[in-house]
Amino acid sequence: MRRAVMAALCAAALSMVVVGAAAGGGGNSASAKFCQKNGWQFLVGTNGAFASEAACTSYGAKGGIYVTTGQFIPAGQRVTFSNAAIGDLGAQAKWEWGYQVTGGSNVTLGTKAEGGSEPVTGTPTTVGPFKTAAVLRVFLRDLGLPSFGAPCDLTFYSDGPNGLVTGSGTSSSPWHVSINDSGGACTTTPFEPPADGDSNFVVTVTLS
Repeated sequence: MRRAVMAALCAAALSMVVVGAAAGGGGNSASAKFCQKNGWQFLVGTNGAFASEAACTSYGAKGGIYVTTGQFIPAGQRVTFSNAAIGDLGAQAKWEWGYQVTGGSNVTLGTKAEGGSEPVTGTPTTVGPFKTAAVLRVFLRDLGLPSFGAPCDLTFYSDGPNGLVTGSGTSSSPWHVSINDSGGACTTTPFEPPADGDSNFVVTVTLS
């Protein structure tokens, strides 16, 4: 519980200070203060977790940006994806879905063929344990309707305008992830804002 609360406080505070440091182009000394008192254990940089408080502080002081979007995964934890399905809005498009860890490559876990009634594959799947702390995002890749001459290739993330994460909070699980695709128009914006349980793609994410 203590780890979850501390992670939430760090994430909330960093979300307010990282932007200013990035815009100024200088050091990130304000954010680096959050590395102190074991805070470094709950922070992740663009290259991954930190080995020590000193490494975390140095990274921030040199202008490094901490990853604060997505879901924080403590070191040693596993992530289980379950109940992947089509939400209430349904979808005709062909999909791929999966996850990304700390800004790395997208890892595909499942697919859905064309047609709103087609099942979504890929769950349950467990990933980990993660050797170091990480930040996780779920993605939905909208491939359109290729058999109808309307292909598409857009990728949407759980922390973007097409995504919504609800549940126990940003630092504890389970999380309910909802992501809307482009609604057949192959546009970067959703045809409707995502809503819990009322989006094209839904999946449950649980830490263990």
